[in-house]
Amino acid sequence: MAIVDSSGKFDSISVHYPNDNLVSAIIRAWTDPKFRSDLLSYPDLTTRDAWLAEGRPSPNYGKTSELLEEMGVFVERPVVLTPAQYEWGYTKTGCDVVYVLPDQPSTAAASYSVNRARTAMQFCIFGM
Repeated sequence: MAIVDSSGKFDSISVHYPNDNLVSAIIRAWTDPKFRSDLLSYPDLTTRDAWLAEGRPSPNYGKTSELLEEMGVFVERPVVLTPAQYEWGYTKTGCDVVYVLPDQPSTAAASYSVNRARTAMQFCIFGM
């Protein structure tokens, strides 16, 4: 699926450009489980069935904004999804700015370097 606006049309507006502050946020999310959980808009919706169930809560824009501001990223209505949540589809509300947090590297290749984070961001749609 993909990101759609409230009328069901595919979103072509949520475009942002990779920068070192987003790279830092990715690395911190990879290395700090609490930060990752707090940063994700829907940390508890980890299965397709749970994601597609009725009654999904609204994102906590304030909490996500504050965490991104700590990393030097200033966004009014951020929504941070996992790659799986992106694939399951998300309907934007108003001026949501959607980011997808790249998956953490496998433990066998667990190198949390700036270059690895930049590469993950490039290969992840809407990558932070």
